[in-house]
Amino acid sequence: MTPTETRNFRLGVINGALFTLAETLMDPTLVMVAFVSALTSSPLLIGLIVPLRNTGWFLPQLYVSTFLQSWPYKKPLYSAMAVIRTLAWGGVAISVALVREPAALLALVIGLFAVNAFAAGLPDWSS
Repeated sequence: MTPTETRNFRLGVINGALFTLAETLMDPTLVMVAFVSALTSSPLLIGLIVPLRNTGWFLPQLYVSTFLQSWPYKKPLYSAMAVIRTLAWGGVAISVALVREPAALLALVIGLFAVNAFAAGLPDWSS
């Protein structure tokens, strides 16, 4: 392997490990549902978490795949979505630390969770 290939391999493994860690810490079927249920007793909002994650993962691919096929380089989209996902999780962490009103925190967490889910769906197809 060339030095560039070795670097790219290592960065890919680190990226995969960090992505898996984030997905495990914010598992929608366990962690996020428990967290949202601590903020609200609404079964609709609690039950929205898993479908929101699944919709965000698959829906963007329907719209992006047609024009993305013609792009010569797809990594810029992947990189941009990785930044958006990171900012969304950072926003969740900051919100949990700073927001004390349960309704506002719930809105921020669900909104940022949705942003993360939709951003995660785009590079899944393109990478």
